[in-house]
Amino acid sequence: MKKYLLFLFFITCFSTFSYAQEIEIDSISSKQTNFKNTFRFDISGRAFYYSLNYDRKFSVKKINLHCTIGIGDLSRRSISLNSTFYMVPNYWKINPILGVGHISSSSDNFPYSSTSLIFSGIEYNRMKRWNFQILITKLFFFNDPSNSQYFGGLSFGYKF
Repeated sequence: MKKYLLFLFFITCFSTFSYAQEIEIDSISSKQTNFKNTFRFDISGRAFYYSLNYDRKFSVKKINLHCTIGIGDLSRRSISLNSTFYMVPNYWKINPILGVGHISSSSDNFPYSSTSLIFSGIEYNRMKRWNFQILITKLFFFNDPSNSQYFGGLSFGYKF
């Protein structure tokens, strides 16, 4: 009887100890994958040629809201500032993107100095530190509303 109780005691202690280790490992891995900041490099995604952006994520249940601010190049002598706000549902490995934004130029010699944009696309966001976006953007120009253009872009992000 004593051997039986001792055996039961060791089995119970071992299973409780291994369960506690699983919980600790899960909490550590979830902390490492829940990054709220992203540094992104866009090629024709949120600016005309390229842009460097800082992205901040705000999670609301199963939807991630992102606010992005960045600087880009419109031509060789002007710099653009862009800001976007977009949402990504967090359900699958590849998620849809829908967002709005604004681009303003620092130079008056560029014909469209202030531009609004609507963009959509897909995001692959299941790697630990990196994510990737494919964007389709429609531009609306303030000084010529009848002239709107579509263009596509790529965005590479590093999460921290």
